Amino acid sequence: MKANIKAAVVCGVLLGGAFVPMVHAKDLKSIEVLLPFNLGWGLSPLVVAQDQGFFEEKGLDVKFNVADGSGFVSLQAIAGNVDFAVMSALDSVIAYEKKNDLRVLMCNQVNNSYRIVATKASGITSVAELKGRTLGMTEAGGGEMRYVDAALAEAGIDRQELTLLPIGGAGPQSLSALQGGVVDAYSSSFGDVASLGAGGIEWVDITPPTYDAVPANCLVVTEGLIASQDGADTVTALMDGWVKGIEFLRDNEQETYDTVCETLPALCQNPAVAEAYYAQARRVVLPNDAEAVPGKVNPQAWEAVREILSGANTVDKALDLKPFAQSDAVLAVQDRVFANR
Repeated sequence: MKANIKAAVVCGVLLGGAFVPMVHAKDLKSIEVLLPFNLGWGLSPLVVAQDQGFFEEKGLDVKFNVADGSGFVSLQAIAGNVDFAVMSALDSVIAYEKKNDLRVLMCNQVNNSYRIVATKASGITSVAELKGRTLGMTEAGGGEMRYVDAALAEAGIDRQELTLLPIGGAGPQSLSALQGGVVDAYSSSFGDVASLGAGGIEWVDITPPTYDAVPANCLVVTEGLIASQDGADTVTALMDGWVKGIEFLRDNEQETYDTVCETLPALCQNPAVAEAYYAQARRVVLPNDAEAVPGKVNPQAWEAVREILSGANTVDKALDLKPFAQSDAVLAVQDRVFANR
């Protein structure tokens, strides 16, 4: 653990000033978690949790695999190819309708991490004004497209009434497309929007307000996994380490920034961009209510997700989300993780 204070103390180790039992690598349980994108600012709590040894404290050796977007993660979850999946809230509900034993336990971002923004130069001030214009996005199957489709449906616009153009994430290609007026607006995660803003793009945020409370990057497992004692114990350990990472982000702003930069130095080559990313990451990860428990999602947020998706005819408006977010097994695991926080 690179940035940890490591000190052998009889049969334990000093981690961040706290004594915890020493766990030998051979005693750790190895698990694999499928992520929708690489570790970075948006998933900085996981970077911190690894660095500080929060997973090891709970007896886990966690390996993160990376898929090509949230939609791909959801397909793997539906196919039963992954035990621990991280995906957007919208993709998780869509996956649940197709595989009704999926369960959601927590979300890394309790606030919506996807935005729909227009360049100030375009003159666009609402989603309705995208009709006849060009909207850029990262890729055709990107997680943002669920939000785009729902927002267009809400505004009464068909996909055929505007041009959707993949221009990639934040980088020279997307910056050039925006500066040159090739696209009038853009939809992506908060990080791409923040980075391009730091690069000189002036934004007008046209994301529908109802989307603000929609969580993102949520941990999805199966009912069968958490119904077993071993499975419930493993998920509880994973969640506890993850939530500790969020709490560390909340309580140690500069140290978290430094840890991410030390662990993933490529993210910090441009300090202005890195700081913009990080500021937005904190905004979407940390609850707006200081008394709220990090990672815990209000059940009403799932009703909002269903309304957004059903409005776009993506899921049935009568879809019962109580088993998905509030089954007895889900509540039992959540109680073990969140009760004393």
